[in-house]
Amino acid sequence: MSISEPSIEARTAPEGNASQASHGVPTVGDPSRYQRIRDLLEKANYTDQGVSAALGIENLGKLRERKLPALLRRVNGGSTLEVLIRLFVLGQPADVASAQRALGPMTLPEWQQMRLIDVTSRGY
Repeated sequence: MSISEPSIEARTAPEGNASQASHGVPTVGDPSRYQRIRDLLEKANYTDQGVSAALGIENLGKLRERKLPALLRRVNGGSTLEVLIRLFVLGQPADVASAQRALGPMTLPEWQQMRLIDVTSRGY
C-alpha cells in the first residue's frame, strides 16, 4: 500500500450548529486579496457564461440535470478555468500542482488561510 499524494479541495459549509459554522466561514482578511481574487477569476473567465460553456450546458441552472462523470470529462484538461470548476462548482479535488497553477499568483497557504481550500490526503 502507498500513501496517496495530497490533493486540494474547496472548503464546504460545515455541518452542525451555528457555533461550529462560524469556524468555517471564509475570511479574506487583507482587503488587497479581494482584487487579486477578482483578477484571477476574470482572467480565467470564471463567469456564469464561461463556466456554462466549459461544462457544455445552456446555463448554470441546468447543472443539476447533468451527471457528475459527464461534467468531469468536460473539465479534465487542466486549464485554470477547468481546475476552478472542478474545485468550486463540482466539489472535486485537484492535485497540488494543478491547484497552484490555477490559484496563483496567490499561494495555496493564502487560500487555506482564507478558508477557501483544504489540503487533504486520501487513503493508502
